[in-house]
Amino acid sequence: MTQMPQWLKLPFLRSWVFWAIMTCGLCGGMGYIAIQMLFNPKAVPNCPELFLPMAPASLRVSCGQAAAGKKTLKDLIAAFNFVKDVPADDPLRDFVDANIQQWSIELLRLAEGAYQKGDITGAIEATKLVPKNVKAYGAVQKRVEKWQKNWKEAEELYAKTERLLRNSRWAEAYQYAAKLTKLGNEYWGVTKFQELSDRVQVAKEDSAKLDVAHKLIKSSKLEDLLKAITIARKIDKKSYAYKESQDLIAESGKQMLNIAKTQLNQNNWQTVLEITRQIPASPEIQAELNDVSAIAQAQSFARNSTIGDLEKAIGMAQAVKVESSVYARAQELLTGWQLEISDLAYLQRAKNMAASGQPADLELAIKEASQIPASNPLAKQAATTINEWRNQIQVSQDQPYYQAAEQAASSGTPAALLQGIAQMQQIRPGRALFNQGQQKIQQWTGQLQRMEDAPILESAEQQARSGNTAAAIALARKIGAGRALYGQAQERIGAWTGDTQTGQQLAAAQQLATQGTPEALLGAIEAADRIPQGSGSYKSARTSIDKWSSSLLQQAQAIAGQDLGRAVNIARVIPPGSAAYNNAQKAIQQWENVSVRGVNEN
Repeated sequence: MTQMPQWLKLPFLRSWVFWAIMTCGLCGGMGYIAIQMLFNPKAVPNCPELFLPMAPASLRVSCGQAAAGKKTLKDLIAAFNFVKDVPADDPLRDFVDANIQQWSIELLRLAEGAYQKGDITGAIEATKLVPKNVKAYGAVQKRVEKWQKNWKEAEELYAKTERLLRNSRWAEAYQYAAKLTKLGNEYWGVTKFQELSDRVQVAKEDSAKLDVAHKLIKSSKLEDLLKAITIARKIDKKSYAYKESQDLIAESGKQMLNIAKTQLNQNNWQTVLEITRQIPASPEIQAELNDVSAIAQAQSFARNSTIGDLEKAIGMAQAVKVESSVYARAQELLTGWQLEISDLAYLQRAKNMAASGQPADLELAIKEASQIPASNPLAKQAATTINEWRNQIQVSQDQPYYQAAEQAASSGTPAALLQGIAQMQQIRPGRALFNQGQQKIQQWTGQLQRMEDAPILESAEQQARSGNTAAAIALARKIGAGRALYGQAQERIGAWTGDTQTGQQLAAAQQLATQGTPEALLGAIEAADRIPQGSGSYKSARTSIDKWSSSLLQQAQAIAGQDLGRAVNIARVIPPGSAAYNNAQKAIQQWENVSVRGVNEN
């Protein structure tokens, strides 16, 4: 049997007077409130604004019950707050405790809901309102302990999963994340698990993209590095692969910087500037990147070779600190630019001296500019300028020879041309006007050769026209290789040689045709038809073909009375374009018609 609680054994609790007072007080208070609510709705107590220290326990309980009836965690907490300060000796204390017991059970249910949705702090804070003296207190504490244990385990699993994700261990990460579903908490088992699952999937996809980027940066080619950076920049900050992407971008930037430094050592400052503009910002390389870019910019100024721009370049190079990896390169360029400034004065004075264009002044200018040493960056420019001045001097010295030679050769006679050539040959090789003079000599020499060889070629043409091609060829061969008319002579020799061969070919065909048989005439026609147009024998060959074709037609007509088939076969070999071709075709048509009628009659 359940033992009666000690407080129920108190003497005053057995007194009917106590219970009469309690009953009257409670009924009176509740009745008063009910009457007020019935006849004056405005008289209902405003519980949120109730001044608790002065409010009777009955009113507190009423407000607490009203709040608890809303069955929300917030309102249950308000219910507890309404009655928490009811004195222990208040006649309604037992009634208050009974309500607290009921509210505690409801509070635990609602706190469980908050815990399931992820608000463990709010849930635990709410349970602290449950007094220690109510029966539900022990159950509440056990529930809180379970929450805290499971929550701690969930946080550890989540943290472990995140560490595995950051190390790209996807399978293990998913296994740990799946354990969250077994903790009996909706927030961790559904919401956070789904969040992790989604992030695992995104991280796997992002990692696959970064695998492509990693392969690209292994090539160490600028275009591949830029592609890798583009891929890595698409990884979202929330992705577990984000740090990997940032590391890849930083590594790509370092490799691009090394390429830029190589180009800097090769004086390709434009390429350097183009590369440095595309290198992603990174604290690790920013100082070095700034130095490389500054030196390239300084080189762009220095290329103008003016004192002002050289001073700018020197100032930029001097700003590179000694601990920089490109300090040595900066010092090397700086030294060259300082020398360039000091020797720039020599070149400027030399240009001033050469301004008149007089040979004497040009000689002085050359002497002044020659003081610039070969090691100076201006040495190449100085050498080019000196060469131009020397050419001016040589032109002024050789111009009289050139003009005299042109004057001497102007009449175009052989003697005049020989005199012009002799005069022009006084300009020595290597001089400014030498090549131009050689062109004139070549021109006049050609004129002389044409004058000498034209009669020979004309005589050869005459021999060929008379049919003596052998004599024509012998004459043309007297024009030697390298002479102005040599190519023309060789061309004519080739034509005449061909005419000789085609003449022989035509003669053979004519000899064959003397046999007079259809087969011989056909052979003669085929041989003559191979003689090319433009050949000296071409016209004779066409005349012979017309003659032989007519003979074939006559023979075909002669035997048509005895053998139509043979007549048709002979007529068919008469070639198109020959004089007898059209008549042969008409005869063939007539003979074939006759053959058809004869067959039909039989």
